[in-house]
Amino acid sequence: MKTKIGKRSLPITLLLLIITCGIYELYLFYMWAQEINKLGLMKKHKPGLFVLFDAISLGFVSVFIQAIIAYDIEQIHKDRIAEPVEPKKEEEEDEPSYGDLIVFISLVAFFLSFITPLLRGPIVVAVFIVGLIAELAIKLIVQWRLNCLIDDLRRIKATDVC
Repeated sequence: MKTKIGKRSLPITLLLLIITCGIYELYLFYMWAQEINKLGLMKKHKPGLFVLFDAISLGFVSVFIQAIIAYDIEQIHKDRIAEPVEPKKEEEEDEPSYGDLIVFISLVAFFLSFITPLLRGPIVVAVFIVGLIAELAIKLIVQWRLNCLIDDLRRIKATDVC
């Protein structure tokens, strides 16, 4: 199947994630894996396995899938778009990446999902809402970064896949 790579609207992605109660996530994982394979000019991921593992794990694997995709987006950007930079000195620290942000938010959402049953009263609703917002934010950040990568690749005409 030929994958046409195009940007997804963030508001529509958010709306579909909410309306489908997260089932749209499975479609996103499948498409993200295909798009990463094409943008990275190699077959790295098996999209069907992403969907299968996420579905079987009832979403627990999504933490890892989202992190993998976020790190891959950064790597493709670095390999195909970013200007070469001088090596950093040993005392210089790397700046946090979007992949790191995705992992952090995922861990917070994961933690919140485990403590929610232990809580009582109105705090349960608040914790649930914060966890839900965190999960939605993760997917929107990954899609936004993928949209940016597609824009950058089109701008420099580095590829004919977009």
